[in-house]
Amino acid sequence: MLVGTDYSTPSWGGSWLRTTTSTTGSAAAASQSLFGPPAQVSINASTPTVTGFRDYTALGTSGLWQFDLTTVLNPTATGAPEVARSPEQQKAEAEAVQQAFDYINEGQYDAARAMMNGVLSGNKTNAAAVHALGYADVCEGKYEAAEQKFLKAHALSPSVGYDNDARNARILQGDDRSVLSRARAMVASSGQRDEGIRVLITLTQRSPDNAAAHVLLGDALFQAGEAADGLLQYSAAIRTADNAVLGQVEARLTQLAKANPGVAFIQQLIGRAQLRQGQYDRAVQTLTRASQMAESPIGYHEALAEAHIGVGRQLLGRGDVSGALQKFEQARTLDPTGRATKLALGEGYLARAQQHAQRGRYSAAAADYASAASMLVGRGDKELRQQAAAGAYATGRALERARLAAGDEIDGEALAFQAAYDLDPGNLTYKRKLADTRNAIGDELFSSGKFKEAAHAYARAHELFAHDRTYRDNTIQAFVAYGDDRLYNLSYADAIDAYRRAFRIDATNWDTKRKLADAYNARGLSYREEQQYKKAAADFKSALLLFPDNDTYLGNYNSVAPWDT
Repeated sequence: MLVGTDYSTPSWGGSWLRTTTSTTGSAAAASQSLFGPPAQVSINASTPTVTGFRDYTALGTSGLWQFDLTTVLNPTATGAPEVARSPEQQKAEAEAVQQAFDYINEGQYDAARAMMNGVLSGNKTNAAAVHALGYADVCEGKYEAAEQKFLKAHALSPSVGYDNDARNARILQGDDRSVLSRARAMVASSGQRDEGIRVLITLTQRSPDNAAAHVLLGDALFQAGEAADGLLQYSAAIRTADNAVLGQVEARLTQLAKANPGVAFIQQLIGRAQLRQGQYDRAVQTLTRASQMAESPIGYHEALAEAHIGVGRQLLGRGDVSGALQKFEQARTLDPTGRATKLALGEGYLARAQQHAQRGRYSAAAADYASAASMLVGRGDKELRQQAAAGAYATGRALERARLAAGDEIDGEALAFQAAYDLDPGNLTYKRKLADTRNAIGDELFSSGKFKEAAHAYARAHELFAHDRTYRDNTIQAFVAYGDDRLYNLSYADAIDAYRRAFRIDATNWDTKRKLADAYNARGLSYREEQQYKKAAADFKSALLLFPDNDTYLGNYNSVAPWDT
């Protein structure tokens, strides 16, 4: 089972590691950062949670590790002479040191330094305060300065083990390759393994993409009985490792899985390693098994979706577009909002659209280009979107030619031109063709008396080219025609809305302005007849705002002005 023994030594300079098992069968591990207290890591049947290797917040209450500052606040006989302090002063200094580590953990290094310098101004022999200053330097990568502070802390309190911290800080002054080499030799020795782990933790923190360091740290943690943290290090390695390292990690994890057949997280890590190696069919099987094991499988869906996408892309490369789309749809059921899922679906729809177009099925091609556009906009590379846009535009032109030859009404080509524009909005040819098509649709609708639909079609053309007078005038004309129709049928709200939209497009158009004011006045008269005087006053006032000198509007307003409150 993934459990280890409980062992510790009494100082920050020393090493301690602990793994415990809960009654629910989960494993929890606490791991120390290079020069400070522990973090809590939990692994259950699904995905582990980790707060990092530098969490000091639970130091005094977690029960995982209790630290007594008395050792370092009271120098030994071989250290610096003791400064007399009352119990209250000792307690205040201990609390200040703890607060400084909290600040460091939060990245507030200046605040931690200010607090420790304050302690040292009253007690120059406080080794823990000097050590905290060194730890702040480590966290900022100032290893040479940290070494000096740790040596000073060691001189003040030789029994704690701050010399180990100084030695580690010296090692960390090297480049990543040399640090890794030294750490490898350290963890190979049972006597130096814990210090090697501490060095590796800091190395992986400063170089999180160093897969070899993560693997070595994972191996060392397993040897130390820290199974939970070891798995997390393997997980970090998988993210950036090359195929050679991935193969090593998979082999380690496979052995662990044999010994721990019910741990879903191990299966997930194996599946992720297979994913990174391009072994998508195997990854699907492994990740499906992990998902089935997990108490909460949702956390496994993204990786499983990625595996289905990988299989789908392989099928796409072999020309099996239908099979590829099936795999992409499976990915969508697992990760419906994922960027990778949408990109893969866009590629699949694009491939099927191209197939349809090659076979002369242009209406089906237009539909697939529209689906591809909905998935590819904002995703994939520019070249892919431009390729898709060109295909959609060509399909639209083919539909346009067929329509003109048959004398039919405009239909599918607009869908294709819209897809081309959505995919490549900077292409003026696509933009103009879409606008012209929308305008032509508006002409057809207007001629058949569908003024509202025509107005919206013209408006979409006008939105594309706001300064085109033809699109603008057609939009205004259609909204006014719809407003006239609605006003004739006493649908005042619809009439006002239509006139108002026309007026917004061209506020200098006197005829539109007059129609809008008359519509407000007509509705006001209707409200007054119904004795809804407050609403009548509001409409008469709106008419007056458009034409302040109109005596009719003014007289109507005055008749209900007392209700305008």
